[in-house]
Amino acid sequence: IFDEYREQMVLYGGLTGGSVYASDTWEFDGTSWALKAPSDPEGDGNPSALHASGAVYHRERNTVMMYGGYASGTVFEKLWEWNGTSWNEVTALDPEDDSQPSGRHNHSIVYDEARAALVLFGGENAQSANLSDTWEFVLPPYVAISAGGEFTCAISTTADLACWGSNNKSQVSGAPIGSFDEACDRRRPRMCGEE
Repeated sequence: IFDEYREQMVLYGGLTGGSVYASDTWEFDGTSWALKAPSDPEGDGNPSALHASGAVYHRERNTVMMYGGYASGTVFEKLWEWNGTSWNEVTALDPEDDSQPSGRHNHSIVYDEARAALVLFGGENAQSANLSDTWEFVLPPYVAISAGGEFTCAISTTADLACWGSNNKSQVSGAPIGSFDEACDRRRPRMCGEE
């Protein structure tokens, strides 16, 4: 999968010529391949050795997303995100309360740019039965949220800051003093409250 933000091809896992499932991450910059040694600051480990997973680049998050896969009779049902230094297991939101897709391999996954969503279709289960279901992954938009006495701020996955509530005591540095009538985005380089 091509990571547009970092301009690298990303390859994870696979099945080697000796029928061994791989768990390594490689990147290709157009000239040479580099084996990556993922850190794990999240403490959630890294993906298992597998092959036949589905992967796609997520333009809103600037990351590579990978779902599912197969190894030694086991299908996986985890969603992982690669940011160039670590794999992070992501839990998708479930606004319809219809659970999450089952584990699968050899499926299709695409990025719907209009809705900033991942759409997954089909694949095979552990018994190699064909699946024909369609799922949409709704991903959490914020990675950190902090609340004060009269305001709340959150950092998005794209490193934007959104604040709402009151800033009467200048709690949000650089933002205008007063109330935020609605959530405002501090997008690079604009300040919160500016038009």
